Amino acid sequence: MANTKRFSVYHFHNADDDFFFTTELRDTFYSAAYSYRKLIQDGNDNLTLDSIASIYYSDYNPIDELNYSVLCDAMPNDFRISMLIEFDFENGTVDICDSSDNTWRVYNLDDVIEAVSRAERKPGLHLETRREIFEEALTGKEIYYDENEIVDEDSSPTMQM
Repeated sequence: MANTKRFSVYHFHNADDDFFFTTELRDTFYSAAYSYRKLIQDGNDNLTLDSIASIYYSDYNPIDELNYSVLCDAMPNDFRISMLIEFDFENGTVDICDSSDNTWRVYNLDDVIEAVSRAERKPGLHLETRREIFEEALTGKEIYYDENEIVDEDSSPTMQM
C-alpha cells in the first residue's frame, strides 16, 4: 500500500474574506485550537487570513472554495481527510467535523481558548493527556442550533458538507 498522508481541510472566515487550505501538520481539533490560541497570544488577530495560514500552518496548501466543497463531500469516504474545520472569526465560532464520526460540532472561540489554556496549564504532560483535558474542558460547551428555529443567516455557522 502506498504511503498516503492524512490532512485536514480548513476554512477561515472574517467579515471581509474567506480563505481555504489544507495542511498535514494540524490534523486534530486540539492542534488547530492550540494554533488559534497562539494567534491571539501573539497579538496577530488582525492579520489577513492568508497570513494567518502562512504563519501558523507552515505546510498549508491554498485551495479554492470549489475544491473545499469537493473535499467536504469526499471526507466520509476518503480516509486521508482527518477533519474539516471552519474558523469564523467574524462570529467568534469554530465548526469542526472529525472523520471519526462525521458530525459537525460548533464551539465559541472563547471556550476553545479556555480549554487549550487548561490543557497547557500543567507542564510535562503527554500530548494525549493534554487532548483529553482539552476535550473534557469543552464538555457541555457545544453550541446547538434548533432546526425548527429561524436563525439569522449572519449569525448561523456555515455548514458546508
